Amino acid sequence: NINANEMKTVYFDYIRLGIPVQRVRIIGNPNNSLSIFSKKDYWNNFYDNHKEIISSFQEKSFIKIKASNPEKSNEQIFNKLDLDFKDKIGNELKDNLTSGEIYIKQQAERKNTIKELNRIYNYLNDFKTTENILNEKKEILLLIDKIVDKALILKNNI
Repeated sequence: NINANEMKTVYFDYIRLGIPVQRVRIIGNPNNSLSIFSKKDYWNNFYDNHKEIISSFQEKSFIKIKASNPEKSNEQIFNKLDLDFKDKIGNELKDNLTSGEIYIKQQAERKNTIKELNRIYNYLNDFKTTENILNEKKEILLLIDKIVDKALILKNNI
């Protein structure tokens, strides 16, 4: 699957930058439908930005560096390549990831809003007026009026 390969490539680039795994999980968290990869339209934009950033970077050849620096260990050369990668495009890649994190946070808040409104609706739907003590009636009516007023204001603002 091309999309899965795209996601793997993006993961490896962030791992190469040294971004903590906890933070990178937002890209394609398998335990959560709220990930960048799971939001197809957003993923396409995120991935296009990622490819554009990556294409602006010309990686030096390991073989050429090794040939001109035979005294350097492979690890030293790989560290140098990774450092160049971080220095040249690390901040742009991090900014792209941050934008994705903000988008997913907004999606989570939206999902929580719907969940919370459903909870309120279900509570009101199951509310039994006969269960209320008479001396609470005035306070309950006042709160219901406030809820109705607030709901109308929210409805008109949407």
